[in-house]
Amino acid sequence: MKVVIFIVIQLTVASILHAQSLYCTTLKGGQNGGGTICKLDKGKLSAAFNFDTPDGCRPRGKFLEASDGKLYGMTSKGGSFDMGTIFTYDPQSGEYHRLMDFDSINGSYPRGSLIQASDGKLYGTTSSGGSEDAGVIFSYDISSGFYVRLKDFPDSLAGAIGELLEGANGDLYGVTSSIHYDGEDGIFSFNIVSNTLTSLFMFYDSSGTSVTGGLVLAKDGKLYGTTQFSGKHGHGTVYSFDPVSKIFTKHYDFADSTGEYPEGRLTMANNGLLYGVTSHGGLNGQGVLYSFDPATSHYKTLLDFADSFASHPQGTLLLAKDGKLYGVTQGSSNISGNLFSYNPSDHEYATVNQLPVLGWLYDGITQTRSGDFYGLSYGNNFQNLGSIYSFNYTTSSVKKIRDFGINEGGYSPRGTLEKDEHGKLYGITRYGGKYGKGVIFTFDPVNSIYSKLSDLDNSSLNFDVPKLKLTIAGTLYTAMHAGRNRDLIYSLEPGTAQLKSLHKLPEYKGGDVSTILQASDGKLYGVWKYLFSRGGHTLFSYDPGNGMYNDIGRLKESHPSYDASDLLQATDGNLYGILGSNSYPCDGSFFSYNPLTAKFKTLKEFAFAYSLAGGDKCEAPYGFLSQGSDGKLYGLVKNYPANYFFSYDIGNDTFNILAQMSIEHAIPDSRMTSGADGKFYGIWKEYHEPICILPGEYNEPGGIYSYDPLSNKFERLQDFDRATGFFPIETHFVEAPSAVNVFTMKILPIY
Repeated sequence: MKVVIFIVIQLTVASILHAQSLYCTTLKGGQNGGGTICKLDKGKLSAAFNFDTPDGCRPRGKFLEASDGKLYGMTSKGGSFDMGTIFTYDPQSGEYHRLMDFDSINGSYPRGSLIQASDGKLYGTTSSGGSEDAGVIFSYDISSGFYVRLKDFPDSLAGAIGELLEGANGDLYGVTSSIHYDGEDGIFSFNIVSNTLTSLFMFYDSSGTSVTGGLVLAKDGKLYGTTQFSGKHGHGTVYSFDPVSKIFTKHYDFADSTGEYPEGRLTMANNGLLYGVTSHGGLNGQGVLYSFDPATSHYKTLLDFADSFASHPQGTLLLAKDGKLYGVTQGSSNISGNLFSYNPSDHEYATVNQLPVLGWLYDGITQTRSGDFYGLSYGNNFQNLGSIYSFNYTTSSVKKIRDFGINEGGYSPRGTLEKDEHGKLYGITRYGGKYGKGVIFTFDPVNSIYSKLSDLDNSSLNFDVPKLKLTIAGTLYTAMHAGRNRDLIYSLEPGTAQLKSLHKLPEYKGGDVSTILQASDGKLYGVWKYLFSRGGHTLFSYDPGNGMYNDIGRLKESHPSYDASDLLQATDGNLYGILGSNSYPCDGSFFSYNPLTAKFKTLKEFAFAYSLAGGDKCEAPYGFLSQGSDGKLYGLVKNYPANYFFSYDIGNDTFNILAQMSIEHAIPDSRMTSGADGKFYGIWKEYHEPICILPGEYNEPGGIYSYDPLSNKFERLQDFDRATGFFPIETHFVEAPSAVNVFTMKILPIY
């Protein structure tokens, strides 16, 4: 009998294709609004990875306790489009949820609070967005989660602020303001049933300008409010508007000695008087608490704020369940002030509790059914983007519940990605992480896996964003803005994710620093500049092997506005770099350094040429140098009226001016990357940089370009947009693998 043996072996092999793509980073945009790892493949720009956005930041209103017992509020920034959010916080469970992201169509940048009308829905306004970018009136159904844009404001009623007021007739009343943005000062009404918006009154100088807070309905049926500026003394007014007769009346002009620049909305106490605060003025110039009697139009200063903990009151007073008025003071620049109370019955003022450092408190506090107080802070710096806090009425304890702008995975990546020997990319984010200061991350472009390596904190980040460099040994090194703590060089072992300070500059040194370069001798090289007006840039080296740091020497006595580019080691072994200024005096230089002979050489001086007839010539090298396949160095000069490319032949010491970069206001602040087709590919940005704390402008997104040295041709390829991410900051393309191919090999039976 013949025996046939079948041996069947199935082997699956994963093979990385050799297709390569170019990768970069953008600070904003992408599917989630938190920036992207961008990818250029076959001439098309896309997002390879989308960073999550923070849940929202910069709340400018106060909480509303709705009928379901939850607190609802809005942030003026953050969300997927960085235009604000609607959120809810449950005091019982402690759960926070982002409900809705504002955008340019459905309304953006809300500057007030929500109300719950008699129909159970929440209503509010935005200061921008809508068909005329003048803001919208909207509703939000807490049962279904449906958001409805009800009405677009016309330009004549732009800049809605504060909260709406539901009148006795069921109409909603509100104000628009010219304060802080392009708006008009006015009073309007909105009929929910007919969806009709009516302009009721437009303010002028004598009646007051920069309307604040919103309106309050007094016992006489009139609507009362305040303005911050203009009037008789230029410091604001108290006014009323009769919704029946449509008559506007100015009742009082604020003055220096009695209080100036009123804050928030007026509050009606049980005695029928209206109460409010001013942020400045009074006997001590630090604000007052005042009352206003609608029946007699009598204004009275009740309290002059004085010390550093109880000065500059903010927002709207709260009429609490005990009949007292509660408010908050701003305090000094490093202290958020305190929570205070005032009893209208016996005129007793008391400091209830000192508040933690929370930042600006634009509006007042809210008391829930349990009796506890809850508030929202706007924040006060680049990392503090606002917070939720509570005050326990029984224990008199203040607690910060959560911070806004939190995203532990990191967001808003900045700078150039680094690639290791396996094709993985390493980068850094400007914000997010455990401490809100950013993270160091890795991204595998083959399988699109993102991992956070390390959280940056106060001890490891000074003023600016670190700049990564992956060395031959596989360690990540980063140079940082050596400012307050003067730490200059850090290391990060990808395996342990431990950030370690390696060198600290003396106290009198430290400032902006270039990305460090590992040269062929194994040392790290970089350039830092002196702080403030000292001027000058210093080339330094650091040996990772023995930990030796060396200030090699000053490059030149330069203006403090100069920036140093990243260094480039060319094929001749020399280090090359540029110094350039984006402002006065608008000049710079192009230099080389030989590590073997320790000699500097200035290769080209750029100069500002003033012309009495106009048409000044402004030349400043900007961005970074690149070496082409022909051995020449290529770079860009920021020149008025047009930027231009240049080349430098390291063999014969020849400098040549090449094609113009015909993009108005473009800043090429990154190195060009040489593609397989022999062309250079680069990234440009506009001057303005948007982050959660600054609005920025989307019409300046930046883009990518190519330059062909053979034909001396510049081409604008594609602009960044929300899908790809936008606003690239100090990033250039890095080539890395882009795809994976999985195939199965089967070995057939053998007889």
